[in-house]
Amino acid sequence: MKRTVFKALTWLLAAVLTFGSLAACTDESADQTKYLPVTVFDGSSLLYSIVRPRASSDEVTLIADGLAEKLSELTSTEVKPVSDLLSKDESTKNANPEILLGLTERDESAAAHERLRYNDWSVTVTEYKILISAHLPENLKLAADWFVSKLTKGSDGKITLGEVYTHSSEGGISLEIDGAPVSDFVLVTAEKATEKETAFAEKFRLEIAQKTNVVLKTVTDKTEKAEHEIVVGNTSRGTAKAVNEFGYSAEISDGSLYLNAGCTTAYDALLSEITAKYLKDKTDVTSDSAISGEIASDLRFMSSNVCFTEDYDNEYRMHCLAETYLKYKPDVLCLQEARPELTSMITSIIGSSYATVPFTGTDRPLVYQQMLYRSDLFELVDYGFTRFRENVIPWGVSWAVLKRISDGKQFCAMSTHYSIITDTYDPGEQNNVKGVELRKNDTETVLGVIEAVRSSYAEIPVILGGDFNANMGSDDLRALDRSEFMRNAIETADIYANKNTHTAHDFSIMPHTGTGMIDHIYTSTDTVTVLRQDLVADGVVIQGSDHCPVYADVILR
Repeated sequence: MKRTVFKALTWLLAAVLTFGSLAACTDESADQTKYLPVTVFDGSSLLYSIVRPRASSDEVTLIADGLAEKLSELTSTEVKPVSDLLSKDESTKNANPEILLGLTERDESAAAHERLRYNDWSVTVTEYKILISAHLPENLKLAADWFVSKLTKGSDGKITLGEVYTHSSEGGISLEIDGAPVSDFVLVTAEKATEKETAFAEKFRLEIAQKTNVVLKTVTDKTEKAEHEIVVGNTSRGTAKAVNEFGYSAEISDGSLYLNAGCTTAYDALLSEITAKYLKDKTDVTSDSAISGEIASDLRFMSSNVCFTEDYDNEYRMHCLAETYLKYKPDVLCLQEARPELTSMITSIIGSSYATVPFTGTDRPLVYQQMLYRSDLFELVDYGFTRFRENVIPWGVSWAVLKRISDGKQFCAMSTHYSIITDTYDPGEQNNVKGVELRKNDTETVLGVIEAVRSSYAEIPVILGGDFNANMGSDDLRALDRSEFMRNAIETADIYANKNTHTAHDFSIMPHTGTGMIDHIYTSTDTVTVLRQDLVADGVVIQGSDHCPVYADVILR
């Protein structure tokens, strides 16, 4: 207790001295003080306590412990997180200097979470609280790491008052209920809802969040009625009454959706019906849609390593990837590590508008660099596959010459996966020695295939995508970077992704900055104009593979 009081007094004294001296110098109004520095630690004293929810999951507890460990290193003193349990004389809104990690029992935490979309995270600095907020544990860790990095980059233990840093994720699909956007709805339960009603409401809320990136506000029936509501169970708003043979009911009335069921099993069945019947996907994805911005391109090319691991549910993974492909609607989709069974799962979901290049010969079962194209827009003219080496996993390069039906314009699409030496794929000498030499040879092979294609189809536009297992500018890719006609799309695009973003990541972990961009798209600069190069990273696609899909919007000249 003495230590807590001392810390609080120290913090208040530092604040008074800081705010007082600066205010005296500037002689400005109180509004101008919101950008003054706040001292988080001074010398060996951490002036804030780390507060986590007392019902934290194991993941959140580990994040809190990790944050405390890093702040202990910065202050050279032992720091331990505490729970948000309040004493008798404290309220959920207090003036204690606290770092609030996640959704704590503090008013500020709830407000910060309400502002966040499902896949976003933020760090907010208020007068007495530093809020580290996210809905997902993996994003909470990213926010905590960012906070520490902010303090260690010449900050002298200070952070700016009034600062709000929000990391915005990719938007989800656009869902509607009875013509109104899901984001316009609030979720309503009875003030004394049953356990099964509360559990269903949370499941439904999570279902919508995962699909749309929108976290619905949840209220009780004691609040004022909103224009659009999803009403769960027996409430003062009324209830859905027409129970069917499965023991549940769903009715739309006056712009609101009323849901009810007799038991947990019936509620689970109800959730499936709502997803199929009432949540209508209104995402309009075309070449000039919101995903493309205002870019009017000829063609969207996407490259995606689907990962042929057996450690996860492949059917579920391929559904996650297929959902992404349907959202972005590439004209040509080049896959890597796509074993026949994985390709079949994807094609069964994305529909008949995509055709698969029918690679033939003895290599066909081993052509993991599969290629799909919009058969309603293009005709297949020619194709082939070249392996880099025999007697190993069939890394290589596949290619297809396609003709646009509308004007007869031809181009060559290519998909590649460069060699890598690991225990999983190709055991051998060190990857950073022997692997580099192998990838240099892979580059020479790819250039040879491109030259062969262009000798048969003079000056044909070429678009090459794949997992190169090499970073931008590395020796492995030097020959490709210095070739007469091929360039990395990120170097020539008007709009492009952060060059320091990892495209490879752990499953269900958002990519981070560093030196891990190993998935690339190259284009022939004499015949292709790249308008946009980007990668896809959201809560759906990161569950499907350990690589982010990359894509380019281009014009064929």
